Amino acid sequence: MAANDPAPHRILVADDQPDVLEALRLLLKAEGYQIETAKSPAAVLKAI
Repeated sequence: MAANDPAPHRILVADDQPDVLEALRLLLKAEGYQIETAKSPAAVLKAI
């Protein structure tokens, strides 16, 4: 990434189903987003 390029948008995806998390991570990463996933409410709170 060049110095003048904006940072990628970050998205937190939360779901208790690993397949859903992986599918959304792959889909959104392909669109240029930086993805973080969380599997539980406690993980969401830790991530934010």
